[in-house]
Amino acid sequence: MCRQKIDALRRHCDAVGRNINHIIRSTSLNLHLVANEATAERETAMARGSMSFEEYAQSFFVASVDSVCRRIEKLVAEGMNYIIVYFPRLAYDQEPLLRFAQEVIPLFATTNAQIG
Repeated sequence: MCRQKIDALRRHCDAVGRNINHIIRSTSLNLHLVANEATAERETAMARGSMSFEEYAQSFFVASVDSVCRRIEKLVAEGMNYIIVYFPRLAYDQEPLLRFAQEVIPLFATTNAQIG
């Protein structure tokens, strides 16, 4: 989906003579970071409440650090250079944000992508 949007933006930039690299190309990622994808249903139980795991996983990317990194790598490869990450229940539990800051963000420090 991002690649199609970037391609459309590139065509528009070409049409008006604008450099696409001067444009911030952002997307968002609703993320529920889990320690182990095999136990994701249990790990998301508090955040989901009465919602089924399947329904919850349609709104949130439920994933381990490795899967999150692969997803971000794909977004960057598609042309995104600014990724906005949302975490559920952050006011009650900052541990996922701290893990993300320690284990994910440093892996992208040398790319042109900004993650916030």
